[in-house]
Amino acid sequence: MIEGLKQARADKLVACALSGGDRGFPPSVSDPVLIVPSNVAARIQEMHISLVHILCGAVERELSLV
Repeated sequence: MIEGLKQARADKLVACALSGGDRGFPPSVSDPVLIVPSNVAARIQEMHISLVHILCGAVERELSLV
């Protein structure tokens, strides 16, 4: 994942990541990063699912697909 984020940055793409707890990777590889403030894997995964659905909805609205 970190190599993919680094490559996205190198290609001048926005490198966005989802993380939990203590982030788990250096801040220089992703901007923005959405951090779920928990160390419980199940809670982090639940929030990541919700965040991805919200982001997809925002993109769909922006592209007038909805």
